[in-house]
Amino acid sequence: MTDQRRASSPADPPELPAAFVDAIARGDEVAAEAAARLTWFELCGRCSTAAGAALQQLDQRAYERSPLLGMLAGLCAVEAGLDPERAERLIGRAVAAAQSDSSGLMAIDRALILSADSARHQRAGSADHASSSARAAMTYAREATSRLQSVPLADLYTQIGVALHYTGEVDLALEAFAAGQAVAPTVPGPADPTEIAGLAAVFGYEGDIRLASRYLEHARAVAGAEALGSTGAVNDWIAASMIDLESFDGEGVLARLETVDTAVPFEQRVALDTVAAMARMVSGDPATGLAELETQMRSIELHTGRAVPSSAVAFARSMLQLSLGNVRVASAIVESDFAIGPTREVARARIELMRGHPGSALRRLAALSTDPLPLRTAAEASSIEVATLLRRSSAARAGSAVDYLGALLARTGLRMPLAFLPRSDFDRVVAALTAGGHSSLFDGISARSVLPDLASAQTLTARERTVLSALMDSGSAAAIARELYVSPNTVKSQLRSIYRKLGAANRQEAIMVAVERQLLAADGESDIEDDAPR
Repeated sequence: MTDQRRASSPADPPELPAAFVDAIARGDEVAAEAAARLTWFELCGRCSTAAGAALQQLDQRAYERSPLLGMLAGLCAVEAGLDPERAERLIGRAVAAAQSDSSGLMAIDRALILSADSARHQRAGSADHASSSARAAMTYAREATSRLQSVPLADLYTQIGVALHYTGEVDLALEAFAAGQAVAPTVPGPADPTEIAGLAAVFGYEGDIRLASRYLEHARAVAGAEALGSTGAVNDWIAASMIDLESFDGEGVLARLETVDTAVPFEQRVALDTVAAMARMVSGDPATGLAELETQMRSIELHTGRAVPSSAVAFARSMLQLSLGNVRVASAIVESDFAIGPTREVARARIELMRGHPGSALRRLAALSTDPLPLRTAAEASSIEVATLLRRSSAARAGSAVDYLGALLARTGLRMPLAFLPRSDFDRVVAALTAGGHSSLFDGISARSVLPDLASAQTLTARERTVLSALMDSGSAAAIARELYVSPNTVKSQLRSIYRKLGAANRQEAIMVAVERQLLAADGESDIEDDAPR
């Protein structure tokens, strides 16, 4: 979403921060370090022009004394294509100092160096190194957060979060985005519109739609009549699209897609195509969304030589498969491509709900950590919890759960967590929210579910489940009758009821539905779910 490299015209190089320029001119390394901390991302974005030239004025030994300045000089040398061996030495020395317990570096310096190192490895396609550096940067950023106010910590957390997300650490990425949101001002100050729009996209991803809208509005105000570059335009499109999806405006998202120049960095391209696929699902065409997502990911890999991490598109792929009713495929994606953490547990709970196992869904949610969840994850978990409670006539906790969900959605501006419920659950939850005084949540929007209702174990009686189980091993009503000590006519009557409830025309189709939806796989579900409303 954000990128350290910003386009600038060699004929009209942007001005550097005055404090940094003055410190370099005086040879004052301490002042130069202080200025570099405050304007790190601005300087990194101008490496190929003025920043690299200014750094050449320093005594070369200054880079040994100051790993932060050494890292900046190395990054600028790489960007400008100057003396790659020297650039790698500077970067390697700075990273080693950031990783050393005995170097005496400030936590913020370690975090800035390691986040930049993570971004380098990320762009080079080295996921393991990128993840390792990003994790370490996250640790030091947390240490620095309580001590510093003026350093651009929101930008730092954003860069760390992007690196973690595209290397498979989705839950930790959400933590980074949430931490960045916590230290970002609620009213953004003056800055580059590309960066502000990037932060808007991050806040949308993390789940604070109100703050995302505020930042996007400010980014456009700062840009004024000037056209954003391709990176800024994609940041703007992603942020606006995530906001629009919460209003179920998938068509509007796709209509604006034609105006975006897709010649952008790898990570932005993946994010753009993922959001576009989700927009097609919201517009009622998940099949096209899935086909285009798979095609675009392959195209990105062929054109860049970098593999798209399966985790980067796992959520979109699993939701598209669920929207198509392919629960088994969606479950396989969750198990193989989601990183261990809250996001996977919530996805598992949603699948149990789709299969008609609300008790199992509740147990999944109960296993979540007691640590605060990112806003979007919390809203999805709360929506699933309310849906499961409303399925059970004895659910005394439904009232308070509905009130919490309503308050959370009102605070964040999120609505899509409701859309990620099966249709009948969506209807019940919306009715409960409306009855509970939260009808304003749906003012001006056409909220709807994107997931189908699937026949589940709830539609079958205990005897029908027994007959269905016997059907898996037997080919005739007579054989089942002998096994269950009932008449063949009784079995035939029960089979007709099973076929009708499952939408199956024959034994083979009934078995396929049973396997796909795991109707006989959840141990203990029957005792828990028998009081669910039909």
